Amino acid sequence: MLLAMRSSLRAAGGPAVAPLRLPPARVGSVRRWSSRSAPGGSPPPPPGPPPPGGSEGGAGGGDSGGGGGRWLQRTLQVAAAAAVAVGAAAASLPYVVSSEWGLQRAVEVLNGRMPERTRLEVAGAKLSWRGGNELQYVKVFDGPQLILSLGNVSTSKGLLHICRGGDYNLVIKGSWINAIYDTKLADFKLIHFLEEVGVLSKPPPPPPRKPAQPDQPAPQPPQQDEAREGAAGGSGGSGPAGERGPEDGKGRGGGGGRGGGGGGDSGGKIVEVLTRINSKMIINADVRMGRMNLVVADSLLLVPEEIRQILGPSVHVTGAIGRTQLREWAGEVGEDASWAESPEASATSGPLSVPGAAGRQAAAGPLGPALAYRPPADVLKRPHAYEPGVMQFHSRHLVGEMRLWDADDHSILHQPATARLELTPALSRLGLATANPLLGDVVQVQGGAGGPQGVLHATFSPDGGRLPYTAATAEMAPVTLSLGPGSLATGVLSDLGLRGLSRSAPLAASLSQMTVHFSRDGQVRTERVDMRLGGAASAAMGPSAPADAEGAAAAAVAAGQDEQGGVRLAVWGSADLARDSMDFTVGVAPGPLLSALGLSDEGLPEGYLVLVPLRGSTAGPRYEVAGAVVRVGQLAARQKAQQWEERRRERAERREGRQGLVSSTLGALVDAVGPSERLAASVDRAMREDLARTPPARPEEAPAVRGPA
Repeated sequence: MLLAMRSSLRAAGGPAVAPLRLPPARVGSVRRWSSRSAPGGSPPPPPGPPPPGGSEGGAGGGDSGGGGGRWLQRTLQVAAAAAVAVGAAAASLPYVVSSEWGLQRAVEVLNGRMPERTRLEVAGAKLSWRGGNELQYVKVFDGPQLILSLGNVSTSKGLLHICRGGDYNLVIKGSWINAIYDTKLADFKLIHFLEEVGVLSKPPPPPPRKPAQPDQPAPQPPQQDEAREGAAGGSGGSGPAGERGPEDGKGRGGGGGRGGGGGGDSGGKIVEVLTRINSKMIINADVRMGRMNLVVADSLLLVPEEIRQILGPSVHVTGAIGRTQLREWAGEVGEDASWAESPEASATSGPLSVPGAAGRQAAAGPLGPALAYRPPADVLKRPHAYEPGVMQFHSRHLVGEMRLWDADDHSILHQPATARLELTPALSRLGLATANPLLGDVVQVQGGAGGPQGVLHATFSPDGGRLPYTAATAEMAPVTLSLGPGSLATGVLSDLGLRGLSRSAPLAASLSQMTVHFSRDGQVRTERVDMRLGGAASAAMGPSAPADAEGAAAAAVAAGQDEQGGVRLAVWGSADLARDSMDFTVGVAPGPLLSALGLSDEGLPEGYLVLVPLRGSTAGPRYEVAGAVVRVGQLAARQKAQQWEERRRERAERREGRQGLVSSTLGALVDAVGPSERLAASVDRAMREDLARTPPARPEEAPAVRGPA
């Protein structure tokens, strides 16, 4: 039974299970494991890095190599995705900025980088990598004031072409350019903005102001003891030191409506005029600058009315910068650009050209014949760092030209910039009167430098020849002109006792070359200018005046009094336009003043002038004649004393015991003042002081104040 049950169980359970045999254990290797049912078991340690060489970590090394490949693959995928994203963003950037949202964000970013108080607005944009680009109504505000409005800015090529360095046209239409002057900045607001954002280079800082110029000391009235020693001295004039002003009808102020730097609503204050925008001019430009051809059309320049009167109703700017561009431009307009072919070659200053003139004619430069100019030293040292260029300015009353060498952060003039200006009342009132107060009443210009009648010739040269500039020098060629009735010069001479001058008729005048130094902060200093009123100047103003008025003017200034007649003057001094103040001196040759008293200037020092201070504002200069009247009286007393001494010696030699009534009276007067030797010594000392305050004349004008007057 048991056997039967055993057989039954064996049959039901299948074949007998073989006994379990375990493989032999390997030495040095222990395998640990834990089941989920064993919560107390510890997890296996993380696999360590594969051993160098991968001796026993063959399997592990294979796994690591596969992971490195996957990492590199993922890196390449991320980089490719980033490149695609950047490319897509770059490709879509013009379209994004062209949208209202994108343009608003872009303008916000730009405004964050703008100078203080400056704000930018853009109404619309259409940008493209391949097609043209366009911006509508780009406006720049300085606080609440609009200083620049560009109606339409467009390019002929796409952004891709421009970024690759291709040539393109930049066209600006329908613009408003505000040329207002800011007294706090001592500069034009638009110029200051362009310098702040880096479009224009900033000028170097101005040098510290000097308290006084060595060649321009302020003359002082004679001392009181000298005045008491002058036999013929008088107080003369009204107010302290005989000051003449508009209230007594002698000086020339700004409220009289004409003359002496006054006239009109401007009052002659040039800074006040520049801060008032009440007129406009049409401006057009066509300038090639490297790869860009800038075209400005149908635009307006907002200016003071006086500037419009000086320049005219419109102005056109043309030129080129770059050797290739300059060569092409010069060939189209017929200009000579040979001076720019090689920096080492000499250049000749060519003539100014007038737009539309048939057959440009060679002419002399503004200050004489055509001159040869070598490139500046900086250009010769680094010729590859500079590109030659020419800028020309044309308006109804102005023709100007500027030849330069342009670098990344500055430009250097190849030669002084030249200009031809037709005379206008505003030019006389604001420009000439600022440099020379006696020229505030010019009504006619005979000509100068061989030019036509009514034209002034001038040059402009910044210190060091660099642009932008801090200080510069302007020179006006010798010229013959006519001063209006009742001019400031007529008032000065009349108050000094000179007769025969009409206050109701024009007064002819000849001028030597006038050199004016000025700075951007409003400081102006005029070197000595020699003038002749009447005499040869009157002949030069007549119908038979020579065509070459420069020669007539120079001859009139340099000729002697006996040959040409007239009255010789010299003017020098300074002005502060920011403070509207001036400190000038008028020197008058003593010959005509003594002749009015029946005396001569025999025995006076060579080049001696009677000094008349001219102070006040540019709108109302005031001259002080008391000191000059005292000095003329001293000179007269000196001459009378010398004459009386000579006559007394002559009579003593002839043993004449009796003197005439006039001689005895004069002798008593001289003896009452003091001995003749003491009087002569006192007057001589005063004249030496005047000579020390008088700058020397230019070499070519030196004879103007020498010899008998």
